[in-house]
Amino acid sequence: MVGKTSLIFKYLNKGNLNDRNPSMDESSMPVLIKTSKGEEKEFKIFDTVEDEEYQNMLEEWICNANGFILVFAINDNDSFVNIKNLYNKIKNNNMDKIPIVLVGNKCDLEEERIIKKQDAQDYAKLIGAHYYETSVMNDENGNCKNIFQDCANMIVNKANAESRQESKCMKCSIF
Repeated sequence: MVGKTSLIFKYLNKGNLNDRNPSMDESSMPVLIKTSKGEEKEFKIFDTVEDEEYQNMLEEWICNANGFILVFAINDNDSFVNIKNLYNKIKNNNMDKIPIVLVGNKCDLEEERIIKKQDAQDYAKLIGAHYYETSVMNDENGNCKNIFQDCANMIVNKANAESRQESKCMKCSIF
């Protein structure tokens, strides 16, 4: 587990992380996020699950998203490999210019780190993503909030740059 649901829970400030149950199914949560222009925009955050039985829904989650937050655990190489595979699926759906935030979670476990910060930063640069590290356990650097705001800003800026009418509710999938 990389902590995707915990990251959402922490962002939404729902209280003690120990009181929540991990997601057992896809869930979508509407949330208002303040953009860099001070406007509140409604986003639907999709918390995706990694179970094999849900893999047939993966393409739908990818195609319906306006942006992605890709989360891996800094102490779990398999989670980093999974993120790379997910990015390839996103790119294969002709979505290589879509806003992406790459997140290294569990930075409170620095002594267990397997994924070097520089390697993650290099990968983020390679795929055109913004990179953050955080820990939902203590969020000392405040990045839990920054991750969602950055993704929201990128989605809105992309929509504006393409002169598209922003939909009432934009979607961000978290893998």
